[in-house]
Amino acid sequence: MKKKILIQVCILLALSFIVASAQQDTQEQAGIIEISDDIEPYDGSIGPGSVLYGLKLAFENLDESFTFNSTNKLEKQELNARLRIAEAKSELEQNKFEDAEKALEGFREKIRESEDLVSGFEDKDTGLLQAQKMNVKHQFVLARLLGSHPNVTGLQRAFNNSVELEDRFALRTGTRLERVESEDRQRLKLREVDGERIEVRARITDNASDIRVEVRFLSTSTERDSIAQDILERFRLSRENISSMLDIEVEREDLQRELEAKAEIRNNISHVESEFRFPLNVTNRTEIIEGIFFELSNLKKSDILNVLDIRSEDSIEIRREIGRSMESENLEIKAGTFAGSSEVKVELEFLTEKNESTAIAQEIRNKLNLRREEIDNILRQEAKDDQVSLREKLDIEVDVENGASVLKVELRFPLNTTGRSEIVERIYQKLSTLTISASDLEFREKRDDRREDIQEDRQENRQEDRREDRRENRSNDRSGRTEDNGKSDDS
Repeated sequence: MKKKILIQVCILLALSFIVASAQQDTQEQAGIIEISDDIEPYDGSIGPGSVLYGLKLAFENLDESFTFNSTNKLEKQELNARLRIAEAKSELEQNKFEDAEKALEGFREKIRESEDLVSGFEDKDTGLLQAQKMNVKHQFVLARLLGSHPNVTGLQRAFNNSVELEDRFALRTGTRLERVESEDRQRLKLREVDGERIEVRARITDNASDIRVEVRFLSTSTERDSIAQDILERFRLSRENISSMLDIEVEREDLQRELEAKAEIRNNISHVESEFRFPLNVTNRTEIIEGIFFELSNLKKSDILNVLDIRSEDSIEIRREIGRSMESENLEIKAGTFAGSSEVKVELEFLTEKNESTAIAQEIRNKLNLRREEIDNILRQEAKDDQVSLREKLDIEVDVENGASVLKVELRFPLNTTGRSEIVERIYQKLSTLTISASDLEFREKRDDRREDIQEDRQENRQEDRREDRRENRSNDRSGRTEDNGKSDDS
């Protein structure tokens, strides 16, 4: 009997091993990597609180400096960065936050050294991809530590440095580690994808085709002209490239022509995305390939420069300044383009304690007195489905509520251009010369319905309380009479 049970257990274990192996093979075939937190807290004698800690770091740096093979040096830096996380874990468990910050500063130093080293790699190296996976694991572990210690500022800085290093890795390896699903407490699944991606799609609608060519890549170019040139070079596809990439679908959809390009610059690396969409009056595959080749060949750098939207660390700071100076405010600037013309829409909403017409008009002018770079950072361009309205319009609504005023400003005006730089300049000129008079303001008294509802609820509650009190009093009276009758019968 025992032998049978033992055999059954062995069979079950073998089956579970086979299933697990099959699942792992399936994930590997799909390019999925699973990582978990296997960094244990440091239990050695020379931690950040030790007087010998500085000497320990000096020996580590000396060992790295005498490692002349770049791949081996990078591996040592990643292992030392991992050790810093283990030390920080140990100190955080003991609530020794100053020592934890010291370990995290050491981690950031290793990240900075790795950034410099990775930037010097010329060719793709298998060791680079392995170090890239290790760096993503560091991010995963740091994110978990941030969840349990949100007030430790060093953790957030260490996480941000690791994210910057990931961009350097992706630039050199040509591989991005894409999150397959949101991270949980135990593991994180990643998929290896090409860092540079070009897609060519055709959706056939009746007797025409809607073409979309999309490019995404990383670049060390940070100047506007250089980024536009990088985009143009990737759009220069041969007929053979187009044929191998072309994905055709049959679908009903409105056809329109649109070119979009944007770049976000972080840590001197540009994350570039561009999409070129245009219709073709053909449905045959060969004719579609020829039409795409013709359109891409005739695309100019000036076309890209007109729509290129660049976000940099400096422009992000400008937006933060705008946000800080506009607390409880919302400002949007949009330009819808159609057939060589644009319709600009400026929307501003804010709260003010002013209630006099002249003062409100002046405050609106002050808030719309924007610099060109501020307009460029706020402006959003999009294609319109219908013709641009040729009428200029200014609406200002003032809702007066409890002594304060809520303002909603909407300004619309047409432009006979679609180039981004020209649109920015014309918006700047329009806002700089904008005049607002008291007659433009539409005042509306706003009733506080919420307060009245609360008062009605309170009144209903008081009436219900009084009814309940009367019911209790009548019940008590009946109980008292019953007791009196009982006493009379006993006597």
